[in-house]
Amino acid sequence: MNLENQNLLVKPDQFDLIPIVSVHLIYKEQFLIFERDDNKVGPVSGKIETGESYTDAAVRETKEETLLELNPSQVHDSGHFFFGISHREKNVFGKTLYANLCSKTFEPSQIRLNSELYDYEILSFEKAIRKISKYGHPESVDGIHCVLKQLVNYSERLPLYNSRKIGGGIKLSSSGMLSGRN
Repeated sequence: MNLENQNLLVKPDQFDLIPIVSVHLIYKEQFLIFERDDNKVGPVSGKIETGESYTDAAVRETKEETLLELNPSQVHDSGHFFFGISHREKNVFGKTLYANLCSKTFEPSQIRLNSELYDYEILSFEKAIRKISKYGHPESVDGIHCVLKQLVNYSERLPLYNSRKIGGGIKLSSSGMLSGRN
């Protein structure tokens, strides 16, 4: 059967899947990594409410979990979708997004964690990837790689602040943009 020509509508509740969003927060060329109540580390994440877009859910979840207010224009698509099992043993599917926190308006002291999060760290890309790889959910590992790929491919979305080499052959240009070329 060729499903390409079929107008099949699959609803998440048919498979008991819970839609979630995962939001990587980036500040001054670094990732904010959170320790969650399941003793895993990773980005802000949570369930998408009925009628909510991924971006709206990212803004809401970031505010609920950290008290940080994002403007929807700060939230970008990483191109990463995933399926997994939550720490509450629920089947989930989701999308990974990311947001750049402006150094002119954001200070880490503004973060106030809710009961789902125990702690946070601000880590370089390399350290964040290593930590999530060791202590995070598999979908968070894939998600952070997709975010990094987007930052390289669409560097005009994320102005950065100085020129120096960071991990994986990525270089910041003199204009402060990420580049995959040295």
